[in-house]
Amino acid sequence: MMRLGDIAVAQGGWVGPKSADRVVTSAVIDSRDAAADCLFFALAGDSTDGHRYVDNVLQNNGMAVVSRGKKREGIILVESVEQALLDAAQWRRSNIRSRIIAITGSSGKTTTRLFLAAALECSYSVYSTSGNLNNHLGMPLTILNAPEEDPDIIVLELGMNHAGELLLLGEVASPSDCLITNIGHAHMEFFDTIDDIARAKAELIRTTATGGL
Repeated sequence: MMRLGDIAVAQGGWVGPKSADRVVTSAVIDSRDAAADCLFFALAGDSTDGHRYVDNVLQNNGMAVVSRGKKREGIILVESVEQALLDAAQWRRSNIRSRIIAITGSSGKTTTRLFLAAALECSYSVYSTSGNLNNHLGMPLTILNAPEEDPDIIVLELGMNHAGELLLLGEVASPSDCLITNIGHAHMEFFDTIDDIARAKAELIRTTATGGL
């Protein structure tokens, strides 16, 4: 069970005392998806700013993580909403006892994830990434929205286009096992050589549990 106060502590943020025991049932970054007891991360994007929709979320009995505005009930006030999303996911991950398999690669990530999840579902309870939620916003949302009762296995898809990204995502996901589908020329505009891409993909191995596959 996720409580607003516990999430606030994990993020190093402020939360009103009357709201600390509120139960969070899901997390979103799109205010249109926010419902009662949902936690909305008010991220600033290229075309809009999530802070504009916080009042609507609160009126629908939701909660929000913000980086500016006055302190009030139902709000977690932090320095950075984006960092708070990662911190919340890392805290949630620390309370999950499932075996977590993280998948990355230059191509074939989604197909591999779908096939692997389908195969594992024959014998285990499985929760996995949906859609293309594989970046620094989507992956932490996947973890935060994991079932309250730990599934046997969680399959996560992780994407990257710069060095250091998989190290960051891997530290949050803390995988039991990892799988790199291949090393290709995708995102070469951000790397000098194919070996640089290989090194960036290998960051996921460094975050995989000792003894993992």
